[in-house]
Amino acid sequence: MTAAWPFGTDEHDPLTPSKVTTQLTDWLGGNLAALLTSEQQQRDAYRIVQQIADREGSAIARAWMIGMNPHLDEGRGRDTEAAAHAYLNGPWT
Repeated sequence: MTAAWPFGTDEHDPLTPSKVTTQLTDWLGGNLAALLTSEQQQRDAYRIVQQIADREGSAIARAWMIGMNPHLDEGRGRDTEAAAHAYLNGPWT
């Protein structure tokens, strides 16, 4: 079962699914963002890119995601998020 989309779905919420897709395209570029085909992949990628971009900048977040994108397959988002956490905080925090 897929978890509910974590953002709102109406025009009053700033993070609708279409806006998240647009933001991912802005951050990652169209070719990489297009590989994120499911809502789960988009949720995971959005959360991870946001974390890295906040600390390291959008260029570093994009480069990191290019390397990790194959690991965003269904069910591997937690592994990718754990790798992002280790990247940002060290592997033992």
